[in-house]
Amino acid sequence: MKKITFRTLSMVLVLSVLLTGMMLSVASADVSDEVTIAVMDKGRCAETEGTMENNRWTQYMKEQTGLNLRWVSLPRNGFRDSIGELVALGDAPDIIIEFDQTFFANMAAEGLIIPLDEAIESYAPNYATFLKENDDIKNATTFYDGKVYAMTSFSGTKLSEVIWIRQDWLDDMGLEAPTNTDELIQVAKAFKEANLGGENTVPIVLNSWQLGGVYGLFQAESDGWYVDENGKVEFGPLTNRFEGAVRFLKTLYDEGLIMRDYPTDTDLTLQKQLWINGNAGILLDYWYGTLNNDLLTNNPDAGIRPLPPIETEFGENSYIQSSGLNYFVAINKDCKNVEGAMKFLDWMFSTGWEVMSYGLEG
Repeated sequence: MKKITFRTLSMVLVLSVLLTGMMLSVASADVSDEVTIAVMDKGRCAETEGTMENNRWTQYMKEQTGLNLRWVSLPRNGFRDSIGELVALGDAPDIIIEFDQTFFANMAAEGLIIPLDEAIESYAPNYATFLKENDDIKNATTFYDGKVYAMTSFSGTKLSEVIWIRQDWLDDMGLEAPTNTDELIQVAKAFKEANLGGENTVPIVLNSWQLGGVYGLFQAESDGWYVDENGKVEFGPLTNRFEGAVRFLKTLYDEGLIMRDYPTDTDLTLQKQLWINGNAGILLDYWYGTLNNDLLTNNPDAGIRPLPPIETEFGENSYIQSSGLNYFVAINKDCKNVEGAMKFLDWMFSTGWEVMSYGLEG
């Protein structure tokens, strides 16, 4: 039998140590090199495109940035709660997104996201220049200790919410478009009595903003404090406006003008289907009107128009408009690759957004 000499054994041990070190180095590099990104899953990824975590666009971003990106898909409904739970467990994605500025202000105060001033200067030159030229953006993302904790950009102030109505239904009934809440109720009753949407006619359906759309008509704050037209600070649910909104909603419910079991339709699936299938004549929805495309696919002759703001007992209130700011984006305190995360965000901010918004030619 061949003898194993001390020299041979020593070489084996050295190689083992080297290989072990290399393996540990590779493993740690895989972890430290990775950038994880939260993405809101709104159920819009076609099966032919893959999944929210792996599709042509996630691959495109990897190729363009050269970064090791991994997407973490979370349901849009309950997104904020999911993020909160993951942060508490120390397992949140490196890059966190949300619409709500206050959400990140609270996280900053609790030490759950990192200040970005130095990281922006070091790794995000395009965004750093933008920030220096836009004090409004810097102020909007500077929280309790005077440091920048989030990133965002302008999308332009625009109409956020609106009421859509079937103009062809109005024409069939010889009705004018409603201009106030009383007329809206009368038009909805006429739609229901005529069964214009078939036996399953439900005159009014809600999408996405749910009851917020009704409160919005009255400029009523449903869950917080706000300053009224006289400069007085009031608690929203105790105001006359909120009472008026609730009475209006009760009338819609008592008259059978909205879906009876809307409180259990938490993801709004049933109400969306009513609009898409042509069973509803009035839709409280976002301005971009994604559901209208689906309705027109099923019924190309459907006539859809937005209603101007309708008058309530408190006068005519404007529809809610966006603030002009995009998503807020922050970095989790446990992020191990801040440089990579910031480089990705700077690329997305400077050039990546265009293709991600409008696609590739062809």
